[in-house]
Amino acid sequence: MTNFEDLKKGDKIWTLQNGWTEVTDIVTNSYYPIIVHSNCYTIDGKYGIRDKYPSIYFHDPLESKDDFAIGFAEWRSSLYVATDYKNLSTKELLEIYKKEKGL
Repeated sequence: MTNFEDLKKGDKIWTLQNGWTEVTDIVTNSYYPIIVHSNCYTIDGKYGIRDKYPSIYFHDPLESKDDFAIGFAEWRSSLYVATDYKNLSTKELLEIYKKEKGL
């Protein structure tokens, strides 16, 4: 897991919420020390302290030219409204996606 403890105000990062943006402030002694406009992140880049995966990156994770990865990411994000899928692992979701797409 990436640690963002060396970030400084003005550093460029990519966030799920804003795409490319810059760090607007760093707050010490906080669960959410990284401030990007009105959003706050943990030192390991998570939007919520209990999130499993980070929401900030040093690169744009969507720049991948892999259509399968992009398609899966878009499909997966659309599932969050469907409660039938909320407790499934990524591996289980990947298998469902492959079946639906005939892959």
